[in-house]
Amino acid sequence: MKKTITIKNAKLYKPKTKPSKQGVDVEMEHTPQRKVAKIIGGNHDDEFGKKNGKSKYYPALKKMESKLKKGK
Repeated sequence: MKKTITIKNAKLYKPKTKPSKQGVDVEMEHTPQRKVAKIIGGNHDDEFGKKNGKSKYYPALKKMESKLKKGK
């Protein structure tokens, strides 16, 4: 079981765009709170943009993680 850490008075930036489902799913690896995952996912999409309504960040992240797993 994973240990959780509680951070009091943490402030998160409200994303300007709605996060992609893929982004929320990926960020749920890091938090048990769906609301936090949506905020983080939305912020990544704000930072790196979307193309045709789809996240540009998460497909690139998936490719990078795949390369790292292969040892390249």
